[in-house]
Amino acid sequence: MTQWVSVCSCDLLPSMDEDLVVALCPDCGKRTGGGRAGSFTQYIFRADLCACKRQELAGGGSPDRKRSEGTSEFVKAQEQELPLGEDVFPVERYKPLEELGRGAGGSVYLCRDRLLGKKVAVKILHQLSDEQLVAFQEEARATSRLDHPNVVLVLDFGATESGVPYMVLEYLRGRSLAEHLELYGPLSTDRAMFVLHSLAKAMEYAHSQGIFHRDLKPENVILIDEPEPGVKLIDFGVSRVNPEGLETTVVKGRTIVGTPAYMSPDQARGLEFDQRSEIYSLGCLAYEMFEGRQPFQGNTALEVILKHSRERPPALIRTPAMVTAVVLRCLAKRPGDRFQSMAELAAAIETLDPAEGQPAVSTGKRFRPSLPVAVMFVLSMAGVFLTVQYKPWRALKHSGAGTERKEPRTYEIEKVAARAYYVKGRVKAADLDAIARIKDLEYLRFDPDIDCQWQGLSRFEGGSLSGLLISKQKTFSDADMEVVLGLAQLKVIDLDHDAVTDRSLGRLDRLSNLVDVDLSYCKIGDETMAALGRLGHLGKLTLDGVSGITADGFAHLTGRRRLRRLIVDDCPQLGDGFLEHVASLPLSELSISADNITDEGVKYLVEHNPGTIRNLYLNDNPGVTDTGLGYLASLKSLEVLTLTGCRRISEEAVHDLFRKIPKVMITSSTVEKKKLKPVEDLVEFLGE
Repeated sequence: MTQWVSVCSCDLLPSMDEDLVVALCPDCGKRTGGGRAGSFTQYIFRADLCACKRQELAGGGSPDRKRSEGTSEFVKAQEQELPLGEDVFPVERYKPLEELGRGAGGSVYLCRDRLLGKKVAVKILHQLSDEQLVAFQEEARATSRLDHPNVVLVLDFGATESGVPYMVLEYLRGRSLAEHLELYGPLSTDRAMFVLHSLAKAMEYAHSQGIFHRDLKPENVILIDEPEPGVKLIDFGVSRVNPEGLETTVVKGRTIVGTPAYMSPDQARGLEFDQRSEIYSLGCLAYEMFEGRQPFQGNTALEVILKHSRERPPALIRTPAMVTAVVLRCLAKRPGDRFQSMAELAAAIETLDPAEGQPAVSTGKRFRPSLPVAVMFVLSMAGVFLTVQYKPWRALKHSGAGTERKEPRTYEIEKVAARAYYVKGRVKAADLDAIARIKDLEYLRFDPDIDCQWQGLSRFEGGSLSGLLISKQKTFSDADMEVVLGLAQLKVIDLDHDAVTDRSLGRLDRLSNLVDVDLSYCKIGDETMAALGRLGHLGKLTLDGVSGITADGFAHLTGRRRLRRLIVDDCPQLGDGFLEHVASLPLSELSISADNITDEGVKYLVEHNPGTIRNLYLNDNPGVTDTGLGYLASLKSLEVLTLTGCRRISEEAVHDLFRKIPKVMITSSTVEKKKLKPVEDLVEFLGE
């Protein structure tokens, strides 16, 4: 089990047994004393002394009681062991208490070390080939040498009697950064700076030992609150050892493996993976910590990879200007333009004053900007970070006794890009009047949790506002939509919530200039579809999760020759029928995931489309099989195809389609997963 550990433990066993008699904390399993002063055990296991608050509170009571409750017999009596066999788990040494997590790559268990009496985490890896098992042993041997306060300790590793590999790690009390972002949104500026600096120092140390992480992402960062704030990085090198369960992207028959949201352009371009590649990944992670969203998102892994290679990151609207400069340098497309080492990055962070250039909006839940690409110009790139902010603590002026307190402004508005503003807080009708007078206002997004007097939107009539983004609002209703219908100049509207119905949207054609419409999850039916059909300039329509529309409702779109992008996902009531009405449209993008599409629907689409579809998203349609994929071979305009969740499509059919349409790029969950390697065809596609 510990065949790779080269330290003899013979002389330690008696002292370990002695130490097991002293008091153990019933919460964490660590010893409550310091051990014998000057003993070898004290220095080896000094990090395993209990620091729980409960220990301090339980300071009273007799020594005999502490001693009896701290014995291994007492702990064993209180803990229930999971029924795992020795063929799948190292039960001889580690007592499994609880499954902490499970994924395609492995499972993690909370365990009690039967020898030392302390709690540890044991990770069991799944589905390793002989080659991967050797790689695992090499990686585990290397990472077990890492000794840094921000890197999880690897205590042991080996294989069970049946050959199942496992790794024993220190048990951490905390939650992953991914969980924190999901529950609470972006981190505060101070904490995000602390985490970023901690990770940079951890990676600086790992790189000095010749070790890369290869999968920096929020799931692999643990935030610790007790006994004191801390950060731990986990899963070094596991993505290289066991790529199973990671998202795959296929380009011209080649497969690349990784986490696209945090993958540097270097990997797609076939460049050598080095420190600067991980600096880019850490930049993606930093962006998400400050902003609460990933820098690049897309419907497919391929889309995200292409954005990493081609597009500038969207504006950082919640991040201080000085910090923004650091994050953007990490995200430079060319490795030579980034920080050249983690040490250089850590030094840059240490020089920052997070209070300087602090934006008005520093916390909040995630949101996904949907502003047109043309307005997503990052002002901070030019050293400009414009903010109009109204904060209660800045509105109170104290000049001595008797000073009157002025009523604070209750909303915050920030310019996030050229002609684009973001507003949050409590907005009165009079406040909307002030916002409407902003000279360069063109696009306005409201925070999902805003408290707004929506009737004040009438102040925008006849003004410069052309894009209104009020999705996921809890208070917006049909009565408020009636006011919006008076804003005849609107070209973009995003509602995306279930409080608006046909009652108001059935007359959406009053906004005759609309070009981009998103009515996802609105409670609408075919009456609104008829209104959409009367919009002569409609170019993009999104109707995700709209359960009230029918296949026949799409007949109203048959004459919309300017419609180029149609996104209708998660509408299983539609089936193949609605394709009869949209197949002949000159669409360049069609997304029909989870719509109960079958091979017959695919056949009809191919036969009636005028050869314009470049991007086709067919995810989660189990009725599409190899037969349907064969029909797509006739759609020569096809460039991007996604088939994730189409389990009846074989790998052979995918590769056959590659041969017939060499330029097509496919994402499929059925294609065999392979180790990451350079993809020359993707490099060619990117024009590098």
